[in-house]
Amino acid sequence: GFWKRSDEEDRCEAFEKALHGTLQKADESYKSFLARMDYSFAYMFSKGVTLANIQAFVTLRQSSVPPEDRKRIILDLGGNLTMTEVENKIKLLGGKISS
Repeated sequence: GFWKRSDEEDRCEAFEKALHGTLQKADESYKSFLARMDYSFAYMFSKGVTLANIQAFVTLRQSSVPPEDRKRIILDLGGNLTMTEVENKIKLLGGKISS
């Protein structure tokens, strides 16, 4: 069968690439690096990502929530992360862990 990526997975990949995956290579010019960074952010914003989404995504990514639970949170929220929703999911998960 044909496997198709979901919008949520595309949005998460765009987050990761723009915020953590685009590093200047040792032999790369500043001009080339800046162009790649510009492209990464333009691609991310073309997916409908907002600054509020970025704040929520970085908060989730930097938390101690296990990767599989982070992915479940992102999928549960349809890839449209907000701080309120991320905070609620983390608190709910924290309650399960500390019980």
